[in-house]
Amino acid sequence: MLIYLLSCQPSTPISTEIHNDSASPIVVEEDASEEENLIISSLLYLNRSGRLFIYDRILEEEIWTLSNPEDPVWLDAHLSPDGNHIYHNVVDVRDHNPSLSEIRKIDFEGNIVSRTPTPWAHHAFDLVGEELVSIVTEFRQHAEHGKVAGDRIVLYRDGQEETILSTFSILNPMPLTPMWDFGHFEDAHDWTHANAIRWYEEVELFLITLPGINAVWSFGMDGYIDTVYLGKGMQKEPYLNGIQYQERPFSIYEGGSFDMPHGATLDRDGTMWVLSNGLGGQTPSFAEGYVIENDALVLKHQLSPPVENAHSAGLGSVLRLDSSPNVIINWGIYGLIEEKAPNTEETIWQVESNLQEVYGFSNVLR
Repeated sequence: MLIYLLSCQPSTPISTEIHNDSASPIVVEEDASEEENLIISSLLYLNRSGRLFIYDRILEEEIWTLSNPEDPVWLDAHLSPDGNHIYHNVVDVRDHNPSLSEIRKIDFEGNIVSRTPTPWAHHAFDLVGEELVSIVTEFRQHAEHGKVAGDRIVLYRDGQEETILSTFSILNPMPLTPMWDFGHFEDAHDWTHANAIRWYEEVELFLITLPGINAVWSFGMDGYIDTVYLGKGMQKEPYLNGIQYQERPFSIYEGGSFDMPHGATLDRDGTMWVLSNGLGGQTPSFAEGYVIENDALVLKHQLSPPVENAHSAGLGSVLRLDSSPNVIINWGIYGLIEEKAPNTEETIWQVESNLQEVYGFSNVLR
């Protein structure tokens, strides 16, 4: 069982002058990151370009934005360890050209400081100290199913790729959800389709979200699984036959009701938060928090968007604040980001996108 015990640590403040690309500089008067004031999010236009923006949850206003004039989207963004730069990824979600994938380090005026090529990387990435880690599509030919698209977790170190984990080492490819036949690969089964990765330095574990197999996994830098959280309709048996379980058994918890999960995170109390987007336009979406009780996943919190039975077709994230019991819910394609109090379901603030704009991921600037 994974217990994520995280005490708030003093953090490096971001640059005291944050520049809006269409307005005058905005001065942050205090170390906002220590109080988790600032939320960085990505916004995508339906024509695939978009922008990044920083929202001050205390002032309840946007204080910085950077436009993306390109066709490949910027899906995910993080603050650099020194607090002076932002990293964001570049992903071609239209033509799926693997050569366009990269992670950029920029200053707050949008100037590119460095580029790291990340061929076949998609959706999300994170920082491990000064190094970068991302999700990379991996194709393998399977005797029974033909060409299958799984995922690798790749660390980029000194210009080299280092594979930490491959989904093929955990499970044998098989159709576990309808995404198997309805992904975006014309010549391959879209199997695991991981969409989020987060690194937790305090416990030295990664967390990845896998809608293609309706699961969330935690694992170490050595590539060994620590915990598997299973969603709607999923059972532990396929994992028991996997290569890694035979070598080193790990914890597997059934009982989750999440479906087509996105943007999972862990909080300091061990609760696993996840956006349950649901398959099909009539399926309502929820932000859910799970704990482990009696060797099973137990739903502790289930939060809905403001419109009853609303459906978000994808993207999004759920993140609990370290300094508060509140959660930041990015409803992805539904086009809403909000802070809510899980116990009372009170909405603290909301940011809604315009027509034909959707949200990608949200992260706290720490």
